[in-house]
Amino acid sequence: MRDLIRKVLSRDKSVLALYAGAFVLFLMSLWVFGAGSFVDRLEVFDAVSCADLSDSMEPQEVSSEFPGDVRQVCIFFRYRSPGEEQVVIIWSHRGKVIQKEMLTLHKGDGRKAFYLLKEDGSPLPPGDYDVSVIWGIRRLGSVRFKVR
Repeated sequence: MRDLIRKVLSRDKSVLALYAGAFVLFLMSLWVFGAGSFVDRLEVFDAVSCADLSDSMEPQEVSSEFPGDVRQVCIFFRYRSPGEEQVVIIWSHRGKVIQKEMLTLHKGDGRKAFYLLKEDGSPLPPGDYDVSVIWGIRRLGSVRFKVR
């Protein structure tokens, strides 16, 4: 221990580099994982699957299970963003990614909605679906639903 203290006090470059590296890792972990009140964080909340939206963009017929003849499912969420941020929306069906899309969330409080539907207008395939909102390496929110 005395040897380490002596190296730090003598400004040994290898020890200083080690401390600098540890400090950089600490700062990066704050950025990636957030630090409560120290870091403004992008938040996603009130994420739901629903049949449609009202004219005022509120979810209608919220459910996690839809009938086999359903032709569309809407995913709705609210967010709070400290600045303009890019997120990725990933749709999966039975564990397989079926769609990815990049989305810009603007600064402040907002809400977003997406529809999953087939191009030909036919009913959605039965099974389990998962929709995730990803920011960097963090999963901010997800919605799971089932088509019977």
